[in-house]
Amino acid sequence: MDEPSITDITNNVRKCILNILNRRGNKRKLLTEELIDIIRQHFTRQGIIIEEYKLKALQSEGKLTEIKADSTKDTKHKEKNVELEQKIAADTRLIAKYKKHFQRMEDEIKELKDKLGIPALPWYEQGKDDPIET
Repeated sequence: MDEPSITDITNNVRKCILNILNRRGNKRKLLTEELIDIIRQHFTRQGIIIEEYKLKALQSEGKLTEIKADSTKDTKHKEKNVELEQKIAADTRLIAKYKKHFQRMEDEIKELKDKLGIPALPWYEQGKDDPIET
């Protein structure tokens, strides 16, 4: 159903007013009611359009709220991600430090074994003739 334009409505109102001015009695009263009816229909249509726009505005506001909530969640996740990356960096430094320490300890143990004459074979391959009894 096509919406009448403002020009159509204005022309209808003018026509009704001219008819009202040319009539007397009951016909004048009927034409006045017809004019009121035309104006009421126009404002009703305008009211419906306004309500549709209000509904669209509310829906858009709801979507905007969802987006804000999602962005807040994303921000929190990004903050947690940054914290975890910092912890990973700190842990990586510690791991490197301890690997270096353990390597140094293994080197010292190997050096001591060489000085004491202990073979460099692992304990499980040394067999029963191990010089160090536990």
